Amino acid sequence: MAPVILVARTALGTINHTILTLQALRNANCTVIGVAFVGNAEPDVEKTIVEMGNTRFLGRLPYLDPLSPTTLSKAFATIDTDTIRRFL
Repeated sequence: MAPVILVARTALGTINHTILTLQALRNANCTVIGVAFVGNAEPDVEKTIVEMGNTRFLGRLPYLDPLSPTTLSKAFATIDTDTIRRFL
């Protein structure tokens, strides 16, 4: 089974939803690399999920407008790809 990168939005309800999803993945014996967030920066929410979920913070992608290869490439420069590669 391939390792999982959980992607979570940074909006209302994210903490509960993400913690429950992490628990379900672990109960299914999935290896979770960590959580990557999508949306506006919410440092308190992101920190809470990482701590309560006992997981890694892999970064955050903002909403991209316009979505293009250039903006996507620039945004992915903030993602912890070194950690992800160690699991592959």
